[in-house]
Amino acid sequence: MTVVFDIIRSILDSSEEHKAGFGKDVPSMLKTAGILLVIVSLVCLATSIICSMITSGTKICINEITFTIGLFMICLSKFFDYGSKLEQDAEELI
Repeated sequence: MTVVFDIIRSILDSSEEHKAGFGKDVPSMLKTAGILLVIVSLVCLATSIICSMITSGTKICINEITFTIGLFMICLSKFFDYGSKLEQDAEELI
């Protein structure tokens, strides 16, 4: 989670420096943060399954909020990638 927050801080810092809406590295950083959040959710699911087998319990849980935010960030990275390409095309026309 610390890495995810560091990535988000880097995105915000780069947007302040460049004064542009869509940076070239923002989509890849957003996608990385989203993938990390999805992995965290899957690790929680795996540990939950392992613990339930050890303790012969039946409760298996997944952090659905983290999983959903991860998927949202992956989708948002596609939007920023498209915006970055549009911005680059507009700069070529000028």
